[in-house]
Amino acid sequence: MEDWYILKKMKLLTIVFPFLLSLSSFSQNREDTLNRFDTNNKKTGYWICYLDSNFNLNKKENAKYYGFEHFINGKLECKYFYYDKLKVRAHKKYLPNHFDTIYKIPELINGEVFYYDKFDSLLIYEKYINGKPSIIEDYAFTQNNKKIKIESLYYDSLFNNMPGSYLDYDYDFRNGLPEYKQYFKNGKSIGEPFILYKHKVIESINKPRIGFIYQSKSFLEIGYSKKHTKQTIDSAGVTRFPTKHFSGFTVSFLGNFNKTDLCIGQKAVYNYFYKFINSEIGLVNYTKAKSNDFRITLSTGLSILGRLSLMYSYSIPLTNNIFNEISRNSISIIIH
Repeated sequence: MEDWYILKKMKLLTIVFPFLLSLSSFSQNREDTLNRFDTNNKKTGYWICYLDSNFNLNKKENAKYYGFEHFINGKLECKYFYYDKLKVRAHKKYLPNHFDTIYKIPELINGEVFYYDKFDSLLIYEKYINGKPSIIEDYAFTQNNKKIKIESLYYDSLFNNMPGSYLDYDYDFRNGLPEYKQYFKNGKSIGEPFILYKHKVIESINKPRIGFIYQSKSFLEIGYSKKHTKQTIDSAGVTRFPTKHFSGFTVSFLGNFNKTDLCIGQKAVYNYFYKFINSEIGLVNYTKAKSNDFRITLSTGLSILGRLSLMYSYSIPLTNNIFNEISRNSISIIIH
Protein backbone atom coordinates (compact mmCIF):
# COMPACT_ATOMS: atom_id res chain seq x y z
CA MET A 1 0.00 0.00 0.00
CA GLU A 2 2.79 2.36 0.87
CA ASP A 3 4.56 1.54 -2.37
CA TRP A 4 1.42 2.42 -4.31
CA TYR A 5 1.12 5.74 -2.43
CA ILE A 6 4.78 6.63 -3.03
CA LEU A 7 4.44 5.70 -6.71
CA LYS A 8 1.35 7.90 -7.04
CA LYS A 9 3.14 10.86 -5.39
CA MET A 10 6.12 10.45 -7.67
CA LYS A 11 3.84 10.29 -10.72
CA LEU A 12 2.08 13.48 -9.62
CA LEU A 13 5.39 15.26 -9.14
CA THR A 14 6.58 14.22 -12.59
CA ILE A 15 3.52 15.95 -14.03
CA VAL A 16 3.30 19.04 -11.82
CA PHE A 17 6.98 19.90 -11.43
CA PRO A 18 7.77 20.34 -15.17
CA PHE A 19 4.59 22.41 -15.53
CA LEU A 20 5.55 24.69 -12.63
CA LEU A 21 9.09 24.92 -13.92
CA SER A 22 7.96 25.91 -17.43
CA LEU A 23 5.41 28.36 -16.03
CA SER A 24 8.05 29.93 -13.80
CA SER A 25 10.50 30.12 -16.69
CA PHE A 26 7.86 31.61 -19.00
CA SER A 27 6.82 34.16 -16.39
CA GLN A 28 10.42 35.10 -15.63
CA ASN A 29 11.35 35.49 -19.29
CA ARG A 30 8.25 37.58 -19.94
CA GLU A 31 8.99 39.80 -16.95
CA ASP A 32 12.57 40.23 -18.11
CA THR A 33 11.77 41.09 -21.71
CA LEU A 34 8.17 42.44 -21.87
CA ASN A 35 6.12 45.22 -20.27
CA ARG A 36 9.02 46.75 -18.36
CA PHE A 37 9.53 50.21 -16.85
CA ASP A 38 12.90 51.98 -16.56
CA THR A 39 14.26 53.69 -13.44
CA ASN A 40 12.19 56.78 -14.27
CA ASN A 41 9.00 54.65 -14.37
CA LYS A 42 8.73 55.02 -18.14
CA LYS A 43 7.95 52.24 -20.57
CA THR A 44 11.02 50.60 -22.05
CA GLY A 45 11.57 47.70 -24.42
CA TYR A 46 8.79 45.59 -25.91
CA TRP A 47 5.19 45.80 -24.66
CA ILE A 48 2.32 43.52 -25.65
CA CYS A 49 -0.11 45.19 -28.02
CA TYR A 50 -3.65 43.82 -28.53
CA LEU A 51 -5.51 44.36 -31.82
CA ASP A 52 -9.01 43.84 -33.07
CA SER A 53 -9.94 42.19 -36.39
CA ASN A 54 -9.25 45.49 -38.21
CA PHE A 55 -5.80 45.82 -36.59
CA ASN A 56 -6.73 48.72 -34.36
CA LEU A 57 -5.58 48.82 -30.74
CA ASN A 58 -8.12 47.26 -28.42
CA LYS A 59 -8.58 45.55 -25.07
CA LYS A 60 -7.30 42.04 -24.50
CA GLU A 61 -10.78 40.56 -24.16
CA ASN A 62 -11.79 42.01 -27.55
CA ALA A 63 -8.54 41.19 -29.34
CA LYS A 64 -8.13 38.85 -32.25
CA TYR A 65 -4.40 39.40 -32.67
CA TYR A 66 -1.53 40.50 -30.52
CA GLY A 67 1.99 41.71 -31.20
CA PHE A 68 4.66 43.92 -29.69
CA GLU A 69 5.39 47.63 -29.60
CA HIS A 70 8.83 49.00 -28.73
CA PHE A 71 9.33 51.88 -26.28
CA ILE A 72 12.44 53.92 -25.46
CA ASN A 73 12.32 56.32 -22.48
CA GLY A 74 8.54 56.09 -22.46
CA LYS A 75 8.29 57.09 -26.13
CA LEU A 76 6.74 54.78 -28.71
CA GLU A 77 9.50 54.27 -31.25
CA CYS A 78 7.03 53.81 -34.10
CA LYS A 79 3.31 53.22 -34.61
CA TYR A 80 3.01 49.53 -35.32
CA PHE A 81 -0.19 48.11 -36.78
CA TYR A 82 -2.11 51.31 -37.33
CA TYR A 83 -1.92 54.78 -38.92
CA ASP A 84 -4.08 57.70 -37.86
CA LYS A 85 -4.47 58.97 -41.41
CA LEU A 86 -6.07 55.67 -42.47
CA LYS A 87 -9.01 55.87 -40.11
CA VAL A 88 -11.12 57.47 -42.84
CA ARG A 89 -12.57 54.86 -45.22
CA ALA A 90 -9.57 52.57 -45.13
CA HIS A 91 -9.77 48.79 -45.23
CA LYS A 92 -7.12 46.20 -44.57
CA LYS A 93 -6.17 42.69 -45.59
CA TYR A 94 -4.08 40.20 -43.66
CA LEU A 95 -2.14 37.30 -45.14
CA PRO A 96 -0.74 35.15 -42.30
CA ASN A 97 2.34 33.03 -42.83
CA HIS A 98 0.42 29.98 -41.68
CA PHE A 99 -3.24 29.02 -41.30
CA ASP A 100 -4.24 27.27 -38.11
CA THR A 101 -7.20 24.92 -38.14
CA ILE A 102 -7.87 25.76 -34.50
CA TYR A 103 -9.04 29.34 -33.99
CA LYS A 104 -7.09 31.04 -31.23
CA ILE A 105 -7.93 34.29 -29.41
CA PRO A 106 -5.79 36.30 -29.45
CA GLU A 107 -3.49 35.06 -32.19
CA LEU A 108 0.12 36.20 -32.61
CA ILE A 109 0.34 38.36 -35.72
CA ASN A 110 2.74 36.73 -38.12
CA GLY A 111 2.34 37.78 -41.75
CA GLU A 112 1.61 40.69 -44.05
CA VAL A 113 -0.92 43.51 -43.65
CA PHE A 114 -2.12 45.65 -46.58
CA TYR A 115 -3.85 49.01 -46.07
CA TYR A 116 -6.05 50.26 -48.94
CA ASP A 117 -7.91 53.49 -49.55
CA LYS A 118 -11.54 53.70 -50.69
CA PHE A 119 -10.39 53.24 -54.30
CA ASP A 120 -8.66 49.94 -53.45
CA SER A 121 -5.24 51.52 -53.92
CA LEU A 122 -2.45 50.30 -51.64
CA LEU A 123 -1.31 52.90 -49.11
CA ILE A 124 0.67 50.93 -46.53
CA TYR A 125 2.37 47.53 -46.60
CA GLU A 126 3.50 45.93 -43.33
CA LYS A 127 5.22 42.67 -42.57
CA TYR A 128 5.40 41.11 -39.09
CA ILE A 129 7.50 38.22 -37.84
CA ASN A 130 6.50 36.69 -34.50
CA GLY A 131 4.57 39.80 -33.51
CA LYS A 132 7.35 42.26 -34.28
CA PRO A 133 7.41 44.57 -37.31
CA SER A 134 9.94 43.73 -39.96
CA ILE A 135 9.07 46.02 -42.91
CA ILE A 136 6.73 49.00 -43.27
CA GLU A 137 6.33 50.68 -46.68
CA ASP A 138 4.44 53.86 -47.48
CA TYR A 139 2.92 54.56 -50.92
CA ALA A 140 1.49 57.66 -52.56
CA PHE A 141 0.54 59.17 -55.90
CA THR A 142 2.60 61.66 -57.91
CA GLN A 143 1.14 64.72 -59.63
CA ASN A 144 0.81 62.57 -62.75
CA ASN A 145 -1.31 60.08 -60.79
CA LYS A 146 1.46 57.50 -60.80
CA LYS A 147 1.69 55.11 -57.84
CA ILE A 148 5.11 55.23 -56.19
CA LYS A 149 6.80 54.13 -52.99
CA ILE A 150 7.90 57.07 -50.83
CA GLU A 151 9.38 55.40 -47.74
CA SER A 152 10.51 51.99 -46.50
CA LEU A 153 11.31 51.19 -42.87
CA TYR A 154 13.33 48.08 -42.01
CA TYR A 155 13.07 47.33 -38.30
CA ASP A 156 15.04 44.12 -38.59
CA SER A 157 18.09 46.06 -39.81
CA LEU A 158 19.98 47.48 -36.82
CA PHE A 159 22.78 50.02 -36.70
CA ASN A 160 25.81 48.20 -35.25
CA ASN A 161 23.36 45.81 -33.48
CA MET A 162 21.96 48.77 -31.52
CA PRO A 163 18.53 47.93 -30.01
CA GLY A 164 15.74 50.24 -31.16
CA SER A 165 17.55 51.37 -34.31
CA TYR A 166 16.10 50.85 -37.78
CA LEU A 167 16.89 51.60 -41.42
CA ASP A 168 14.89 54.19 -43.36
CA TYR A 169 14.83 54.38 -47.17
CA ASP A 170 13.48 57.62 -48.67
CA TYR A 171 12.29 57.89 -52.27
CA ASP A 172 11.91 60.83 -54.63
CA PHE A 173 8.27 61.92 -54.50
CA ARG A 174 8.31 62.83 -58.21
CA ASN A 175 9.48 59.55 -59.69
CA GLY A 176 9.72 56.97 -56.90
CA LEU A 177 13.46 56.51 -57.28
CA PRO A 178 15.44 55.94 -54.06
CA GLU A 179 17.18 59.05 -52.76
CA TYR A 180 19.11 57.91 -49.68
CA LYS A 181 19.07 55.54 -46.74
CA GLN A 182 19.67 56.50 -43.12
CA TYR A 183 19.59 54.77 -39.73
CA PHE A 184 17.36 56.20 -37.00
CA LYS A 185 16.81 55.77 -33.28
CA ASN A 186 14.51 57.72 -30.97
CA GLY A 187 13.33 59.58 -34.06
CA LYS A 188 16.85 60.98 -34.62
CA SER A 189 19.28 60.05 -37.36
CA ILE A 190 22.41 58.11 -36.43
CA GLY A 191 25.41 57.37 -38.61
CA GLU A 192 26.06 58.93 -41.98
CA PRO A 193 23.33 59.00 -44.64
CA PHE A 194 24.11 56.92 -47.71
CA ILE A 195 23.15 58.61 -50.97
CA LEU A 196 21.56 56.20 -53.41
CA TYR A 197 21.69 58.40 -56.48
CA LYS A 198 24.29 57.30 -58.99
CA HIS A 199 23.94 60.17 -61.46
CA LYS A 200 27.12 62.12 -60.79
CA VAL A 201 28.52 64.69 -63.18
CA ILE A 202 31.81 66.55 -63.35
CA GLU A 203 31.53 70.13 -64.45
CA SER A 204 34.39 72.42 -65.49
CA ILE A 205 34.09 76.07 -64.55
CA ASN A 206 36.35 78.71 -66.07
CA LYS A 207 36.82 81.84 -63.98
CA PRO A 208 39.12 84.88 -64.00
CA ARG A 209 41.30 85.39 -60.95
CA ILE A 210 42.14 88.79 -59.51
CA GLY A 211 44.12 89.23 -56.34
CA PHE A 212 46.37 91.51 -54.33
CA ILE A 213 49.44 90.01 -52.65
CA TYR A 214 50.62 92.02 -49.71
CA GLN A 215 54.26 91.59 -48.66
CA SER A 216 57.44 93.69 -48.47
CA LYS A 217 57.09 94.10 -52.24
CA SER A 218 53.39 93.83 -53.08
CA PHE A 219 51.97 92.48 -56.35
CA LEU A 220 48.76 92.65 -58.30
CA GLU A 221 47.70 89.21 -59.58
CA ILE A 222 45.66 88.66 -62.73
CA GLY A 223 45.03 85.09 -63.87
CA TYR A 224 42.80 82.37 -65.21
CA SER A 225 41.37 79.54 -63.13
CA LYS A 226 39.85 76.25 -64.30
CA LYS A 227 37.83 74.46 -61.63
CA HIS A 228 36.32 70.98 -61.57
CA THR A 229 33.20 70.28 -59.50
CA LYS A 230 31.36 67.03 -58.78
CA GLN A 231 27.62 67.11 -58.24
CA THR A 232 24.91 64.49 -57.76
CA ILE A 233 21.98 64.86 -60.12
CA ASP A 234 18.73 62.91 -59.95
CA SER A 235 16.93 61.44 -62.93
CA ALA A 236 14.79 64.59 -63.25
CA GLY A 237 17.89 66.72 -63.81
CA VAL A 238 17.75 68.48 -60.44
CA THR A 239 20.91 69.03 -58.40
CA ARG A 240 20.07 67.23 -55.17
CA PHE A 241 23.44 67.30 -53.41
CA PRO A 242 25.63 70.26 -54.42
CA THR A 243 29.35 69.76 -54.14
CA LYS A 244 31.21 71.02 -51.10
CA HIS A 245 34.62 70.67 -52.65
CA PHE A 246 36.39 71.15 -55.95
CA SER A 247 39.88 71.20 -57.38
CA GLY A 248 41.38 73.51 -59.97
CA PHE A 249 44.44 74.82 -61.74
CA THR A 250 45.37 78.50 -62.00
CA VAL A 251 47.84 80.41 -64.15
CA SER A 252 48.50 84.03 -63.14
CA PHE A 253 50.58 87.05 -64.02
CA LEU A 254 52.09 89.12 -61.19
CA GLY A 255 53.01 92.77 -61.58
CA ASN A 256 54.70 95.33 -59.39
CA PHE A 257 54.59 98.78 -60.91
CA ASN A 258 57.40 100.46 -59.10
CA LYS A 259 59.05 102.39 -61.92
CA THR A 260 62.46 102.45 -60.24
CA ASP A 261 62.47 98.72 -59.43
CA LEU A 262 60.08 96.95 -61.81
CA CYS A 263 59.42 93.29 -61.06
CA ILE A 264 56.97 90.91 -62.66
CA GLY A 265 56.12 87.27 -62.03
CA GLN A 266 54.52 84.16 -63.45
CA LYS A 267 52.58 81.82 -61.21
CA ALA A 268 51.02 78.37 -61.64
CA VAL A 269 49.23 76.64 -58.74
CA TYR A 270 47.00 73.69 -58.01
CA ASN A 271 44.20 74.59 -55.61
CA TYR A 272 41.71 72.51 -53.62
CA PHE A 273 38.62 73.90 -51.93
CA TYR A 274 36.68 72.05 -49.22
CA LYS A 275 33.72 73.68 -47.46
CA PHE A 276 35.34 76.97 -46.37
CA ILE A 277 39.05 76.07 -46.58
CA ASN A 278 41.12 76.88 -49.66
CA SER A 279 44.61 75.41 -50.10
CA GLU A 280 47.16 75.92 -52.89
CA ILE A 281 50.55 74.63 -53.91
CA GLY A 282 52.50 75.83 -56.93
CA LEU A 283 55.46 77.55 -58.54
CA VAL A 284 56.18 81.25 -58.94
CA ASN A 285 58.93 82.91 -60.95
CA TYR A 286 59.83 86.49 -60.13
CA THR A 287 61.59 88.30 -62.98
CA LYS A 288 63.62 91.48 -62.69
CA ALA A 289 65.71 92.68 -65.62
CA LYS A 290 67.50 89.50 -66.77
CA SER A 291 67.39 87.78 -63.39
CA ASN A 292 64.90 85.19 -62.08
CA ASP A 293 63.90 84.02 -58.61
CA PHE A 294 62.12 80.62 -58.65
CA ARG A 295 60.10 79.58 -55.60
CA ILE A 296 57.62 76.97 -54.37
CA THR A 297 54.61 78.63 -52.81
CA LEU A 298 52.34 77.04 -50.18
CA SER A 299 49.06 78.78 -49.33
CA THR A 300 46.04 78.20 -47.14
CA GLY A 301 43.16 80.32 -45.94
CA LEU A 302 39.45 80.90 -45.59
CA SER A 303 37.13 81.08 -48.55
CA ILE A 304 33.50 82.00 -49.13
CA LEU A 305 31.94 79.51 -51.56
CA GLY A 306 35.30 79.27 -53.28
CA ARG A 307 34.77 82.75 -54.75
CA LEU A 308 36.49 85.10 -52.28
CA SER A 309 39.55 83.97 -50.32
CA LEU A 310 41.85 85.40 -47.69
CA MET A 311 45.10 83.46 -47.92
CA TYR A 312 48.42 83.16 -46.10
CA SER A 313 51.39 82.06 -48.23
CA TYR A 314 54.93 80.92 -47.60
CA SER A 315 57.46 80.67 -50.43
CA ILE A 316 60.57 78.48 -50.56
CA PRO A 317 63.39 79.60 -52.93
CA LEU A 318 64.67 76.94 -55.37
CA THR A 319 67.85 78.74 -56.44
CA ASN A 320 70.55 80.79 -54.80
CA ASN A 321 69.41 83.83 -56.73
CA ILE A 322 66.99 85.39 -54.22
CA PHE A 323 65.33 88.79 -54.46
CA ASN A 324 65.72 89.94 -50.87
CA GLU A 325 63.08 92.65 -51.24
CA ILE A 326 60.44 89.93 -51.80
CA SER A 327 59.66 88.31 -48.44
CA ARG A 328 58.82 84.65 -48.00
CA ASN A 329 55.60 85.39 -46.08
CA SER A 330 52.63 87.12 -47.67
CA ILE A 331 48.92 87.78 -47.25
CA SER A 332 46.63 87.88 -50.26
CA ILE A 333 43.01 88.67 -51.06
CA ILE A 334 41.73 86.78 -54.10
CA ILE A 335 38.55 86.95 -56.15
CA HIS A 336 38.20 83.78 -58.23
